[in-house]
Parts: sequence; structure tokens; C-alpha cells
Amino acid sequence: MVIILSLIIIMETLVKVILLIMTLILLVLLMILAALITLVILVIIIIIMILLVSIIIILITMISISLMIKSLSLMIKLLSLMIKLLSLMIRLLSLMIKLLTLMIKLLSLMIKLLSLMIKTIEIWKTRITIMMTIQKNLSNLNNKQLVSLKIKKMKIWITRITIMMMIRKNLNNLNNLNILLMMLLMIKILSLMMIKMIKIWITRITIMTTIQKNLNNLNNE
Repeated sequence: MVIILSLIIIMETLVKVILLIMTLILLVLLMILAALITLVILVIIIIIMILLVSIIIILITMISISLMIKSLSLMIKLLSLMIKLLSLMIRLLSLMIKLLTLMIKLLSLMIKLLSLMIKTIEIWKTRITIMMTIQKNLSNLNNKQLVSLKIKKMKIWITRITIMMMIRKNLNNLNNLNILLMMLLMIKILSLMMIKMIKIWITRITIMTTIQKNLNNLNNE
């Protein structure tokens, strides 16, 4: 019985350590998401600065009438493409914020599940301690005390069954289906983010090739 009690204490310590490690991992993931959000905001600021530079370039390049008309049309196209890219970056930022909220919810569910496991281990530890005390004192009891002890033991079993039913009810509220749905939703959001990033890079390459082509045409003229 002492060995079982020590094993349960070790299991309780391991569960607490696992809870701490999982919390640290989720905190690191949250920090990575915050860094990504900061990067998106910086990209938005860079796009705004590019827009300002393009406006300045429009004002500088208005020297001749023919070049002014061509450059104006080119800059209008560039501004429209930049606005589309800015809207895509804003959508990506909203998706990352949604992913951050989902990770916070997942962290709360994991903390609840581990707290239920710790409570179960404490209940088993208390029961084994009671059984050891009963086993130690049985040799010194007479028949009347033995009858009263059996009654107390029945009450302990009734209490234990009630506690186990409550734990089973709470565990049913945190079944594996909810966790699986959360993971599938996270995978779907990550795939959408990757598709958005690929579209953004394709749009950026198209913009750069268009600008290079138009600049070559202007140089030839």
C-alpha cells in the first residue's frame, strides 16, 4: 500500500509537470503569433509608405504631358494593386487573431482536463491512506468496533462512487470529439492562411513584373 501511495504521489507530480510544460509550449506559440501579427502590421506600414512614395513619384514625373499621362495610368494601376494587397494583409491579420483566440480556448480546455486528473489522483491517494489506516487498526478492534468500521467503510465507498460519477460527468463534457474538432478547425485555418500567403506572393510578383515591363517601355520611348 505504501508503494502504491508513493506511485500515486509521483503520478500527481508528473501531471503537474506536464501541465506546466504544456502551458509553456502554448505561451511560446502565443508569442510566435504575436510576432507574426507584428510582422503583418509592419508590412501594412511598408505598403502605406510605398503608396506615399508612389504619390511623390507621380508629382516628380509630371514634367512632360505625354509621359505624365502614361505614368499617371501606370501609377493608378499600381495604387489599385497596392490597395488590393493591403486588403489581403488585413484579412490575414484577422485570421491570425481568430487563430489566437482558438489557441487560448484550447489552453483552457487542457487546463480543465488536467485539473480533473489531479483531483482523481488525490481521491485515490485519500482512499489508499484510509485503507492503510483501517488495515493497521483492525487487529486492535473488537466486534462492535468492527461493525462500526464496516459501516464507515460502506459510507466511504458510497462517497467514492458519488465522486467518481461526478468526475465521469465532467469528463463527458470534455470528450475527445471537441478536441478533435478544435484541431481540425486549426488545420483548416492554417491551410487558409497558407493559401492567402501564396496568393499575396503571386500578386506581388505580378506587380513587380508589370512595373518592370512598363519601365522598359518608357525607357524605349
